[in-house]
Amino acid sequence: MATRDNSIGFIRLLLASAVILSHSPELIDGSPAREIGYRLTGLATTGEMAVHGFFLLSGFLIAKSYVERPSVPTFLWSRILRIYPGFIVASLFCLLVVAPLAGGAMDLDLLDALRWVWLEPPIAADVFAGLPYPRLNGPMWTIAYEMRCYLLVLVLGVCGLLQRRAVIAVAGVCLLVAAPHVDAPLGGRLLLLFGEPTNTVRLTGFFLVGASFYLYREKVRYSSAGVLIAFVLLALFVRVEGLSPLAQALAGGYLLFASAFAAAPAYITAIGRRTDISYGVYLYAYPIQNLIIYYFPGVSPWTLFPISLALASAFGALSWFAVERPSLRLKKVLTRGASRAAPASTAW
Repeated sequence: MATRDNSIGFIRLLLASAVILSHSPELIDGSPAREIGYRLTGLATTGEMAVHGFFLLSGFLIAKSYVERPSVPTFLWSRILRIYPGFIVASLFCLLVVAPLAGGAMDLDLLDALRWVWLEPPIAADVFAGLPYPRLNGPMWTIAYEMRCYLLVLVLGVCGLLQRRAVIAVAGVCLLVAAPHVDAPLGGRLLLLFGEPTNTVRLTGFFLVGASFYLYREKVRYSSAGVLIAFVLLALFVRVEGLSPLAQALAGGYLLFASAFAAAPAYITAIGRRTDISYGVYLYAYPIQNLIIYYFPGVSPWTLFPISLALASAFGALSWFAVERPSLRLKKVLTRGASRAAPASTAW
C-alpha cells in the first residue's frame, strides 16, 4: 500500500492549493463568511481542513520514516533539512522583500534569527496597514507545530511506544475529542516549547491518527463501500461542534488515504516524487495574496485565487530547486546510500 506508486505528492499540492482558495475571500473580507468550507460546515474553513489533511499525511509519512529507519541522528537530520532551510529563506524573503513592499521597514536583527530556531513566523511593524490580516505570513505558524509532532514521533519511537499502535490510536482519538474543550492559555517559554494548547491538542491529534493509519496499514482496507460510508459519516458529523475534528480525522482520513493509494494515472503519481513544490507553495502564498490585495483594492476572490496560485507555484518551484532540494542532498552526510533525489515520502 505505502509504495511510491501513490498520489500523496499530488494530494499535498492539492491541499496547499485549497489553503490559497480558502484565503482568497477571507483575506479580502476579514471573515470566513464567503469561504466555501465554512459555508458548508459552519465550523471549519477549507483551509483549516486542508491543514488537518497535511497533519494526517505527515503523521503517516513520519511514522513510516522512523519505523523504516529508527536512527535518532538520521531522523533529526532529515527533519531539520526538510523544514528549516525553506522556512528560513521564506522568512528572509518576507522581512527583506515583502515588508518594504507592504508599507513596513526592511528589518532584520538577531532576534529574528532566534525566532527561527523555534520556527516562529517573521514579524514586521506597520505592514499591510488597512488590510483585515496585517501579518507578513499567517500560515507559517503551523510549521512549528509540525516540527513538534516530528519530535513527538522520535520520543515515542525511542520509548518503544510506536510499536504499541493501539496506544497511538487511542491517544490521537482522545486528543481530538478533547480539542474543542481545551482553553488553557500559556505564556513565555511554555508557549515557545509547546505552542498554543488548543492548536497543539488538535493538530497533534490529527498527526497521531495519521500515524495510526500507517501503523494499522495491513488492517485498513480501502474499498468503494468504505469510501461511501466514510463520506456519509463525514457529511453527517463535520457540522457537529465537538465531533467535527474526530469526523475529519477518522472519516476524512479514510477518504484521504483511500484517494492516495487508489489506482491513478502515472502523471498523477509522478507529482511530488522528484519535484515537490507543495511546501514552497504553502510558505509563499499568503504574502503574495496580501500583496495583491494591498496593491489592487477591490480585487475579487475569483481573480485573486488563480493569480496567487500561479505566482505561489512559481515561488514554490524556485524554493524547491534553489533551497529545498540542495538542502536535502545533505542527508548523505549521515545517511549512506540515500537516493540522490528526495523521495515523495519526505513529509514537511
